Amino acid sequence: MTQFSAPPDEKAGLAVFLDDQRRAILSKLDELTDELATTRSTVSDFCLLTLVKHVAFVERRWFQLEIARRDVPGLWPPPDNRELEVEPEDSVSSIRDLYEATINENRTILDEVDDLGSVSDATGLNRRWVLLHLIEELARHAGHADILREAIDGRTGT
Repeated sequence: MTQFSAPPDEKAGLAVFLDDQRRAILSKLDELTDELATTRSTVSDFCLLTLVKHVAFVERRWFQLEIARRDVPGLWPPPDNRELEVEPEDSVSSIRDLYEATINENRTILDEVDDLGSVSDATGLNRRWVLLHLIEELARHAGHADILREAIDGRTGT
């Protein structure tokens, strides 16, 4: 039987699940050229590069507004569709860097949180709910990334 180690507390446990989904999403960019990462395998304009860019924006938005409780102009509602578009300067490298920087900033934010039950005045949501929602959303997008990557070159798994 496989032995599992439980994280020391709830926050650390939630962080483990977030990091697992983040890793799964980022791994889908491994060894892809910019051209392959912008391959559209469905009838929509959605591609793997757009998916990872969108995830970076969404995760940053939730962490800034609901975990850190910062009022950052332009985060919500989004001022445009930039997060859902591949811009000329976007590349596998730049989007990976964007998401990794977002992850690092969000880890720092979470390290400073001591009350997951604290309710936001703006939304009435507590931080625990937001983290669980992000795990759910990232897991959904990791599944999308699996399908997109498999359609590009047949690669499956994490």
